Amino acid sequence: MFASKKNETAYPNASMWFFRFEETVTENLNDKNLSNKKLAKLMNISEVHLSRRVKNVTGSTPAKYIRKKRMAKAMKLLKSDSTLNEKRVSEEVGFLKPSYFCRKFEEYFGKKPYQVLIENQ
Repeated sequence: MFASKKNETAYPNASMWFFRFEETVTENLNDKNLSNKKLAKLMNISEVHLSRRVKNVTGSTPAKYIRKKRMAKAMKLLKSDSTLNEKRVSEEVGFLKPSYFCRKFEEYFGKKPYQVLIENQ
């Protein structure tokens, strides 16, 4: 997921910028109000510019990238701590409603969060 040579030409500091972007996303992952608008503000660029740069580097939108990071963190939490429940994990990864988190988790991984918890007990 690093910048290609083509993208480095279009954005000379693409790798450094993307590192900062990833850091910002990671630091704010549990923020239920994290949006393109808020992320753009944190990165000091416009929403359009944010979307364009993220798409150039990752091939996906900022929202999809954030969801991917949230799902990865959720899976890591579920596998590493069997005392957590779905509600707690959904809060840790920035979802407002545990039911929505569970639905998106199942769409992404093909299994429900509680199934991961059971597998790792």
